[in-house]
Amino acid sequence: MRRALDEHSAAEIVRLLRRMVPHLDQMSIGNMAGLAQSTVSRIEAGRSLGMERSLQALEALGASTGHRSVEYVSSDGMQARDSSLGQLPGGGVSHPSRTGPLREARTGTTPERVSRPAGLRPHIERAFAQETVTIDFAGFSGETLHGALQEPLDLVREGRMSPQSIHIRILVPDLSDPVGLPVRADTREDDPQVRARMRRIMHRHTQGVEDVVRELEHLGIVPEARVEIRVYRSVPMFKIYIINGKEVFFGYYPVKENVVLLGHEKIEIHDLMGRDSTLFRYIDDGNPLSIESQYVNQTKMWFTSIWDFFSKEPAE
Repeated sequence: MRRALDEHSAAEIVRLLRRMVPHLDQMSIGNMAGLAQSTVSRIEAGRSLGMERSLQALEALGASTGHRSVEYVSSDGMQARDSSLGQLPGGGVSHPSRTGPLREARTGTTPERVSRPAGLRPHIERAFAQETVTIDFAGFSGETLHGALQEPLDLVREGRMSPQSIHIRILVPDLSDPVGLPVRADTREDDPQVRARMRRIMHRHTQGVEDVVRELEHLGIVPEARVEIRVYRSVPMFKIYIINGKEVFFGYYPVKENVVLLGHEKIEIHDLMGRDSTLFRYIDDGNPLSIESQYVNQTKMWFTSIWDFFSKEPAE
C-alpha cells in the first residue's frame, strides 16, 4: 500500500483497499475519500480523469505525506487496519455514513465533517438516485454547488440515473447595494468594481445550474426540473446545503486576503473563501429529540423563513 501511495497509483490504491477489506464496494470507498462512485469506478478501470481531477483523487485516496493509522469495519464485522493509508478519509468525508456497508471506527454522535467541497459530491449523487430530488442552497456565489452538481446531472443526461422531479432553490446575497464583504483590503470599504466582479461570478454559477437543469426537462429526460434563484440583503458568513430534506451540510466562510484582477489592475481584497470551508454534515434520523434531527429541522425553518419573507427575485 505504501508503495502505491508513493507512486501515486490511484487504481492500485483502490484495488488494494478492495483486497484488504471484504465486501468493500466502490460507493464505500467514495464515501471515505469524498469521491463519487462513478469516479472510483473510472479510477479502478484505469480510465483517465484529466490532470486536475486525477490529482484531487490521488490526494483524497491518501497519496500525500502524514500517513496515519485507519481502522475500517465492514458489513460483516471484519476489521482491517493499515498505517500507510495517510489522509484517505481526509480528502472528503472524515466519518462515512453510519448506515453504509463500511464506516471508519468512531465514537459518540459528532456530526460528520467534509474537509473539502469534493466531499459533497457523493452525497448529492446519492440524492439523484431518488425519484424526487430537492436541494436548497444558501451561500455566497454557488460555485461549489455548481461543481458538485455537474457529475450527477451528467449521469441523468446519460440515462444512468432517472429522477422524476428535480427542484433546486438557490439563495444568494443581493449585491446591487454596498456590502461589508468583499471589500478592498487597503480601505476596507465597498468598491462597486469588486461587487460587480462578484455579481458576474455569482451569475455564472447560478445560471449555469439553472440552464443545465431546465434543459433536462426541455429534452424530456426529467418530467419536472426547475431551479429558483432569489437574493436577499445580507452577506452570508456561512453556507448551507439541504439535500432531500434529510441531510444538511453547514460550513463557515473564512475571510482571507485575495488578489483579483479588475480591468488591468491587480487589487487586494478581503474575500469570502468558500473553497476553504469545512462542511459539517447533519442527518435527520427520525428522532425529533436528537441533536442532528433538531439541527436539520431548524435549518430548514431558517431557510424557509428567509426565502418566504426576506428574499426577492434578482434584478435583470
